[in-house]
Amino acid sequence: MRLTTAAVVLALAGSLTACAGPGNTPSGTPTAKSETVTLWASAAPAPPQVVPPPVPGTPGVGCDGRRIQPAQPKRVGSASPRPMTSAEADAAERARRALEAANPPLPRRGPLPPAAAAQAETCARNLSPQLNLLMHAPGQLDEQTLRTLLTREGLTGVVIGPGPEFAAATGTACVHGSLAGERPDLSIGPPDPDGTCHP
Repeated sequence: MRLTTAAVVLALAGSLTACAGPGNTPSGTPTAKSETVTLWASAAPAPPQVVPPPVPGTPGVGCDGRRIQPAQPKRVGSASPRPMTSAEADAAERARRALEAANPPLPRRGPLPPAAAAQAETCARNLSPQLNLLMHAPGQLDEQTLRTLLTREGLTGVVIGPGPEFAAATGTACVHGSLAGERPDLSIGPPDPDGTCHP
């Protein structure tokens, strides 16, 4: 029954639309006048595109200092940024403090120049998740795997002790680590007078 009702509705709709030709309107309604409308389009400048620089290998900073700061994306076809408003500056300061609280400074084993400390701390922060994965990987954590990870990240003079503990040089500072707990325990410090690092 429903199929026949649907067929009747479709047939009526088709016959009604077939009767309505151009200029046919119900009685008493005027025919609409048709007008030609021309639309013009102008070429507006494209929105600025952010082109991230190509970054080979592991993202972040190499421990040997090849890239101390993360690469900033280059803006193509845009004007210089506008100055921040007071509200934006306040929001940026709150965000900076939140990041600082989430990433407290690493413990130091002695005084370091600011540039050397920044490089060593960045190196240690980049190493931390990789060391964490290595610690929780199936199987035994062996000295060769740890040494390979540290040297691949640009550290030199790697010394591995029992625990396992390690120390390695960034070139201007030492990164010290202990892998005995649930997660890596990392610190930074100055090299020995002979330029080496020891756990």
